[in-house]
Amino acid sequence: MNCDKIKNMLMTDHLDHELGDKKRELVDQHVSHCKSCQELVRALQDQRSAFSQITPHTPPVQVWQNIHDAITNKESCLKGWKGRLIDTIGSLLAPKPILALGSVFAMMLILMAVGTTHIAGRSQHAYEAEALTILASYSASLDQVDVPTDFGTDIEKFLL
Repeated sequence: MNCDKIKNMLMTDHLDHELGDKKRELVDQHVSHCKSCQELVRALQDQRSAFSQITPHTPPVQVWQNIHDAITNKESCLKGWKGRLIDTIGSLLAPKPILALGSVFAMMLILMAVGTTHIAGRSQHAYEAEALTILASYSASLDQVDVPTDFGTDIEKFLL
């Protein structure tokens, strides 16, 4: 391997002990013969030890509040009318319990109307069947009785 690849591995995976056994052996062999890579290893180790001695400081709460306010203010300025429009549409399309209840009520009304029509349709069919039976019996009785069918108009000839 060339020095550039080794230096890249030294600064990332080797330093964090994330290299596999074979790659670690290759890197260690290269570093044992290469002065430039040895200097890089020493510099990285010194840097790591210097950073490990630093004690973290917690900033005051007001600093975080100021950062939050600045970000929020910048976001609201950047949104413009398009962002406000999208937010408004989003809030209008958000699910609302009253709309869900209204939808259920509307569906119940529709089902009741369809069901009533279906039931009325059945009774209509029964009525039509009864009417046909009556007409059939009347027609049969007409065959037995001598009833005039010609009333002297052309329309009757056309319809009969």
